[in-house]
Amino acid sequence: MVLCPDRRACSPNRAFPPAVRPRNTRAASIGIASPRAYNSDRRSCLAANGGANVFLLSANWYSPGANGRSSFALVGLSALISLSASLSCERDDQAIPRAAARASEPAIAPSPLPTPPRDYVAEPMIEASEASSGPDRIISLAPSITELCGALGLADRLVGRTQFCTYPPSVVNVPIVGAYTDTNLEAILAAKPDLVLVTASSPKLESKLRALDLPVKVLPDSSYEDVFEAIRELGGVTQRPLTARRLIDNLEADMARLEQPPAAHKRVLLVTGPMPIPATGLHVAGPGSVLDRFLQLAGCENAMAGRLERPWARISVEQVLAANPDIIIETRDPADEAHHDALYRAWSPIAAVNALRHRRIRTLPRWIELPGPRINVILYRIVVAVRD
Repeated sequence: MVLCPDRRACSPNRAFPPAVRPRNTRAASIGIASPRAYNSDRRSCLAANGGANVFLLSANWYSPGANGRSSFALVGLSALISLSASLSCERDDQAIPRAAARASEPAIAPSPLPTPPRDYVAEPMIEASEASSGPDRIISLAPSITELCGALGLADRLVGRTQFCTYPPSVVNVPIVGAYTDTNLEAILAAKPDLVLVTASSPKLESKLRALDLPVKVLPDSSYEDVFEAIRELGGVTQRPLTARRLIDNLEADMARLEQPPAAHKRVLLVTGPMPIPATGLHVAGPGSVLDRFLQLAGCENAMAGRLERPWARISVEQVLAANPDIIIETRDPADEAHHDALYRAWSPIAAVNALRHRRIRTLPRWIELPGPRINVILYRIVVAVRD
């Protein structure tokens, strides 16, 4: 069988135009591909890949060698090209069903949001055997400690707090005894506390309280792991170890359930406090901070990773441009849409940043900066905030 110049199968006896009649039909038939049917599905492939084969055959018919050797050489090369084209088309034939199968697959819907976790500060789970245990008069000198007391069911034992201790809501009626730098020592003494609670990050305040011979307990507060250690230590000093153990187990289970796999295009700049208007320097959570750990658990990357060596820092607008975050989260109370519109306008000088270009500035309440027993709620809020 011979492939004619018009690419149709024909016999060697078919009448060729005089200008293209082969000198040696046997030689011409050697390099011809097998008479595979050129159906509609393969025609375009063979036309594209086998064009060189037809050209060589034509060259053979137009310019045969004097002794036929060049004809055989050209026809042989034509056979190799034809075979290559055929194999290529075979691969294309196999790829078509696979592509069709992929096209028929349903689009993958985004995974549903996890269910909101329990707020153990507002809804503590107290072991019945420990409901009446613990000191009767407690003073808390840090918001995170006040929340710890609430989570262990001790909010009703508080007789003193700072002005920044506002959660759980039941503590707003507890007398204020000052804050970190302006603590009213006389008011603390007058309250006759059984236990005064301070954080490890307040060593000067601790020294003043101990100098008054007050019963002081210092709780760790500098890392994610310190949250669990503080719960354990407070449970011990207030005779509520079982309640503390239950709280730790519940928080660990919640954090494991809420944890998200790493995701692309989620480099987050977490700004502590409102983003300034006009655009100036801003304070951010850097690598190693508690908030950085929350970003990792939410499947995100801290945009300042590799750019800062401190857990907390003030950075410039130029550093924001260089980091080019995909999402910006600011902690602010309160926030509304009008604020966001003003924010995008104010930060227009760095509009090239992905977060501004795609309008992905998110706002979360400032209490997420507190490393306390609401870590599960914090993680949930961040997971929702970075959701596409």
